[in-house]
Amino acid sequence: MKKDLADVCTYLKTIVVPHTPENFTVAEPFRHGLPNDELLLGIASFRSFLYRFFNVLAANKDKVDVQSGAKFDPVNTADSIHKCFPFISEIALILFLIGTRGKLRTKPQAELVVSGKDMLIPLPPKTERFYSLGKISSKREFELFRFLTGFGFSFDGLEVSERIDFSKTETFAVRYERDNSLIIGLKLLAEAQENIQFEYHKFASVFLRGDFYSLANATQEIHDINCSEFVKSQHPEVGEWVVEMDKLLSAKCCDVAREVNNFTSNGHFTYTLWAGRQYTPICRIDVGMLGSALTLKKDRLADQNNILCQIPETAANALKKTSRTFSLDDPTERILLKQWIEAELSFLLQRGAVTKRRYQY
Repeated sequence: MKKDLADVCTYLKTIVVPHTPENFTVAEPFRHGLPNDELLLGIASFRSFLYRFFNVLAANKDKVDVQSGAKFDPVNTADSIHKCFPFISEIALILFLIGTRGKLRTKPQAELVVSGKDMLIPLPPKTERFYSLGKISSKREFELFRFLTGFGFSFDGLEVSERIDFSKTETFAVRYERDNSLIIGLKLLAEAQENIQFEYHKFASVFLRGDFYSLANATQEIHDINCSEFVKSQHPEVGEWVVEMDKLLSAKCCDVAREVNNFTSNGHFTYTLWAGRQYTPICRIDVGMLGSALTLKKDRLADQNNILCQIPETAANALKKTSRTFSLDDPTERILLKQWIEAELSFLLQRGAVTKRRYQY
């Protein structure tokens, strides 16, 4: 199914974390001497920036990454958003480097003071493999900074010309005159990205979604996306069903891995049960630009002594005839899938002791 940059941006807007709870408290290492209400205002400003950023890109779809974007096919995972529309991740990389390498000053106005040489320090190897300022051409770098300047960012002390030489730049100050809070939000979300264990390089997981939740913890934790927020990209009935199943599986002692594919921006929700001294996969729900689908562990369908006898015959026959992966568009199939999962959980819970463990991915 053909999609263009405008379609991509519309989707990416829907998976931005839509609000910050009033009672959310930023952990001490990320407070920078500021009161919590100013920090929350900064997060909200960064969220507003993301919406504007995606809107501007959508409006300029015929000017940005035209050749590579023409190859974009969301059905083919090799033609990912990152590969076909690198402008998005390159802007994220520049802002992330400014946010992590810059020192935040809030008086007399908010600014990030950055050493030019610090911009050239390589990211960790796993990140460097995909994102590197050194891999961006001088012409492209100029285009990116010109976009940011046009967007309202100023770079005092940095010569933003056709060739940007960070090695010859001592320090430069990044400001956003239109909204002082945005610079604070940029710093916070860059730190939120750094505070994700195992996913340092995944800008789509945190930075480009304005996902601030890791700021509540002083130490790194595995990143879990909030299911109810992520499925806003789907039809309301499908989104409600996914959230309902997420709650059901979690309540039944399932371990859950909730993650975002950094290159497709699809959400993956994987559910397993520790029973009988082993992990048993239950299902995986995928949520993305093309809709939602559920994949079952179906090998026990042939066993007439357990699952099939626990669900209605019509449901069993329907599941037999289809592949392991089901679209969630059809309300009838959603009913059948729920029956299967409930029966599967019942069978496994009766079979042996269940202990909830942290699912590692």
